[in-house]
Amino acid sequence: MSPRIEIRGICEQDIDLFMLEECASNQPFLDWLLSQVPGWPKECRELLTGARSIDHADGESDLELTVMGSAGHVGRLLVENKLAAGFQPHQLERYRGRAAMYVERGECAHAAVILLAPRCYAGRAAGKVDAVVSYEDVEAWLATSEPDPRIGYKLRLIRSALAKSRRGYNPESDGAVSEFWHRYWQQAEAEAPQLGLEQPGAKPAGAGFVWFSPSGLPENLNICHKLTRGFVDLHFPEWGGRAHALKVQLGPHLDADMSVARAGKSAAIRMRVPALNIGRPFEGQLDAVRKGLDAARRLCAWADRSRARIRQVYAKASGS
Repeated sequence: MSPRIEIRGICEQDIDLFMLEECASNQPFLDWLLSQVPGWPKECRELLTGARSIDHADGESDLELTVMGSAGHVGRLLVENKLAAGFQPHQLERYRGRAAMYVERGECAHAAVILLAPRCYAGRAAGKVDAVVSYEDVEAWLATSEPDPRIGYKLRLIRSALAKSRRGYNPESDGAVSEFWHRYWQQAEAEAPQLGLEQPGAKPAGAGFVWFSPSGLPENLNICHKLTRGFVDLHFPEWGGRAHALKVQLGPHLDADMSVARAGKSAAIRMRVPALNIGRPFEGQLDAVRKGLDAARRLCAWADRSRARIRQVYAKASGS
């Protein structure tokens, strides 16, 4: 009798480790994964190294796989895994930059970027990655592979991830939230056009992160107003594991109401502001919106005058 398996609280790390295990111990799975990358050399299939959470000066790769071909040619695959979160600004472009860097430095003959995510993410990655491998594709491969005592568990794992994704990512628009975003954009255009907020389209019910793109912001940084959480963050993308180092290096130079915090995979210089209810009318929350915009302006100004220190932080990370 097969055991009943329940998997609760699944997160991206669980899928990262699942993928790493399969690529390291299941050659047919690795062969299939590589076959999803257009133009990948058919003979390049032997796994040399597999690593999770690889730090770079411009952020972090979820997975990096180095494989070798029969003629000694080396290829590298960089995998970004999304379960139910949104993309950070230019996140996939940074992956492409790392892949190109590996080839330019002669560490491999070819490199490619895969987005691993539920199928609903595919449209947002079009033209930005070499291949999209959906969780549904992985589920189908497992379901049709050779019988193995592990398969039932692996299927339960990936199906749990799909169930969480469907709860956490709803692409259908919400009228009240879309109206709030439009009014927020109008306010930003009137009071803080330097923040570079793009005019939003229709938004789903859970759309609570406003990403700004000010032209003068140092490279690789971005600013996010987390509307419902009451934060405005200056993000150092995918620096979550180095938040303490960032605090040591930049903490003494922050304003009194700024702090360094971990923000998921990123580190952030954070300012607390009033939380907003994006499902309620905009007019009654105008003062809170203005405080959020003011915090975003201040973080942008701080980053501009701290440009040299920020460059030193990235230079130190590159040399470590």
